[in-house]
Amino acid sequence: MGTIQRVVKLNLLSSDNPGLVDGVSFLLFMESKWDVLFFCKIMYGIVIGKVEMRTFEGNDRHQRSVLNFTFRDSIKDFVNIAYWLPPKDLIIISSKFTIGDVVAIHYPVVKAKSDEKANTYTPWTPLSIELSLNEKSYVEKIEGPKAKQYESLASVPCRAGNDYYTLAQIVTHGEQLVKKLDGINVLAGVQQIGALKTIRTRRQRETDYDNEEKQLLEILLFDGETSGVWLTFWDSEQIKFAQRWIPEEHIIFCVGLRVRYDEYRKVYGLTATRQSLFTINPGSHLYCKVISG
Repeated sequence: MGTIQRVVKLNLLSSDNPGLVDGVSFLLFMESKWDVLFFCKIMYGIVIGKVEMRTFEGNDRHQRSVLNFTFRDSIKDFVNIAYWLPPKDLIIISSKFTIGDVVAIHYPVVKAKSDEKANTYTPWTPLSIELSLNEKSYVEKIEGPKAKQYESLASVPCRAGNDYYTLAQIVTHGEQLVKKLDGINVLAGVQQIGALKTIRTRRQRETDYDNEEKQLLEILLFDGETSGVWLTFWDSEQIKFAQRWIPEEHIIFCVGLRVRYDEYRKVYGLTATRQSLFTINPGSHLYCKVISG
């Protein structure tokens, strides 16, 4: 039978949507019919978060890798996606898109969201679903008029515009904020982007120690009340995104940052995690809050 093009919006996939009777079950039913009628399910949207791929050795001793990213197709709706492939294939896929790109997702598998413990390594999302990609799926970068429909979503915060801590609160209440393991939201301007550094970490394994080279990037933040709070990035995908920020021009709404004590500088600072999302220049009213305090 022929192929049917079906563009799907995220809000239609959620079982919370009253327009569908159990949206997830409906999509899984369509999956079961793929051997009879192929539905080319396509989702268009923007990548608002992405972290470096991880590799595991399975029970069959074959390596599998996963690439996690966050995809948004409207002001209200964004979802986490896990792309599973052999390492060499996933490296190629990952190189073709980055944070801020508009993409088309082809043939996603829709799943009910995992329990909260499993989501400690991915950003919070408002929907009851998550997506998984495999060998039958692919991600296509979109440019031109089609992409412009979604580019404005890059400046829409993922949390309420008044749900954030100031830098002064981090400096004065850092000891209490360190205990917030789910992270905090921060609104601040970019004052300075440091040089990319390479350090060697020493991680204990079952029988010995594993020395690994890691890159880190530090960015100095400011707002109307405080200057000089450092934000540290360890993830290569987040680093590439942050290096595009422009000092004294970009305001960043940050979600899911961890507060830490900087032993070298003897002050409290911030660290990006796999749960972090970043919105550049999130509206004129928030810009004024950063500048005027």
